[in-house]
Amino acid sequence: MLVLLLVSTFVIAGERNGAACSITGSTEVCVGSTISLTGSGTAHPTTPWASTNPAAAIVNASGTVSGVGPGTTTITYTDNTGCTATTVVQVAAIAVPSLNYSSSVFCTNAATQNPILTGTGAYTGGNYAAPAGLSIDATNGAITPSSSTPGTYTITYSTLPSGGCAIATTTASVTVTALPTASISYPGTPFCTSAGTQNPVLSGTGAYTGGTYSAPAGLTINSSTGAIDPASSTPGSYNITYTISAGGGCAAVTATTSVTITALPSANINYSGTPFCSNAAIQNPVLTGTGAYTAGTYSAPAGLTINTTNGAITPSSSTPGTYTVTYSTLPIAGCPSVTATTNVTITVLPTANISYPGTPFCSNASTQSPVLTGTGAYTGGTYSAPAGLSINSSTGAINPASSTPGTYNITYSVAAAGGCSIVTATTSVTITSLP
Repeated sequence: MLVLLLVSTFVIAGERNGAACSITGSTEVCVGSTISLTGSGTAHPTTPWASTNPAAAIVNASGTVSGVGPGTTTITYTDNTGCTATTVVQVAAIAVPSLNYSSSVFCTNAATQNPILTGTGAYTGGNYAAPAGLSIDATNGAITPSSSTPGTYTITYSTLPSGGCAIATTTASVTVTALPTASISYPGTPFCTSAGTQNPVLSGTGAYTGGTYSAPAGLTINSSTGAIDPASSTPGSYNITYTISAGGGCAAVTATTSVTITALPSANINYSGTPFCSNAAIQNPVLTGTGAYTAGTYSAPAGLTINTTNGAITPSSSTPGTYTVTYSTLPIAGCPSVTATTNVTITVLPTANISYPGTPFCSNASTQSPVLTGTGAYTGGTYSAPAGLSINSSTGAINPASSTPGTYNITYSVAAAGGCSIVTATTSVTITSLP
């Protein structure tokens, strides 16, 4: 900046008896400084120079004017002819400026900030300067944080040279801080209650670290690290807030994200009535549980006819035996598959056939035993016949000698077992009298 100082030089003349006299030289002096005035003609031998206001400036016999205090004074010069000339000298106060801003720290999202300039003397109307990076108006000192590069700057205010006084400067320091930005996420959400501790992914700009985490009641969260513990949390969806405290002139900044905690399912299955006979109807499972336990799949070893979707088993097309049926929930909402098992038994429907070879039997015949054949658990049954026929209910042996002659229907019964009902077989025998 180029400052031009215009120094006023006045020539004030007087006249006495036709002889002219005058004063030349600057008429502005700073407090504490001096100027030299020159009078024309031969100076009066005793008191050629005089000042009417010594409180502002005084002048000595050689015409040197010293600035004592702010104000004006009239300087008089008298030559040896008695001619008198006068001039008015202005004494300027030294400028003492003081510079401040409403704060020493401003966020980049702050509005334009104007300086607070105070002082004495001719302290106004100067210029402002700052290092590159700070957006400042050189004329009024207003700074624009939003277009400034974050950092600390020293602002210098310089007065203009005035009234013979030199430039005066003052400084103020301001810091521009970047408004933080933050983003948080929890990769993998939803989380099952069986999952371990889950940590957030935090990113951002500016002073975005060191904030605090919060969430509604029910979610177990570490307020310092943001780590959540699904195992001790109540299943549900939660909004997590990360808060960067106000600082550096910036207000608090927040970032949010959502996480979901799902309950680990539990399941239990059984087939009421097992074992099932091979002639039984289709049998459906009884499924109970907690969480998302439905819509799973059923499986069993080869030999058991089972519907993998609804768990229904078909005994008639299954191979008799004992099977372990497994029910598996679907992996869902972050939870793994959970299994439940139960045992079912399929038994074959017995078949039986009895006969008494040689019938009819004479009443003098010996004991006659049945011939028993069949499939499945057909043995161990009981025998029965109408009154008059002497028969062993366990072995089926008949005694013709103690029987009343006649024809009898003998029934062999296999007791209900293994889910199968009673199975019977019949035959006819005749006892004849000895003639």
